[in-house]
Amino acid sequence: LRRRYNNIRKLWAFILFFLTKRQMFIPLVYMLAKSQEGFDSPKLEELLNIRQHCREKSLKHSPHQRLALEKKVSQTLFEYFSFLENQKKLQMQSKFGHIVRDLEFIDSKLVELQQLYNVEAKRWNRLSAVFMAGFFFQMVGMNPFDLFSE
Repeated sequence: LRRRYNNIRKLWAFILFFLTKRQMFIPLVYMLAKSQEGFDSPKLEELLNIRQHCREKSLKHSPHQRLALEKKVSQTLFEYFSFLENQKKLQMQSKFGHIVRDLEFIDSKLVELQQLYNVEAKRWNRLSAVFMAGFFFQMVGMNPFDLFSE
């Protein structure tokens, strides 16, 4: 049981890793977009504002608020890159195109990890919902896990 519990916590650590990695890409996206003509958009400013709010919200102390902000980051990046693609300004062989591919990879990994985390956390939560097992788990510090929204 301890190993299963630790594996779920490792999944959470991987999710945090990819969220942090994506956060590090935001200033790079901003700088490259500002250096290229025609890449300016109000979405860039919105992205920086959301990033600042993300830095103020801890995943440890307020995970639901932070994850809502991370979802906004995903939506804003998607809208911005879709805008560039519709304007035929996004070339996949450029530096900017490489960053877009890297961010797509990170987002796909985040989705996969969140789904796997939810499956494992649901199993754990069902097990800990049994009265005596739940009582024992809480005594040894193994609490139920919060799930990601679908």
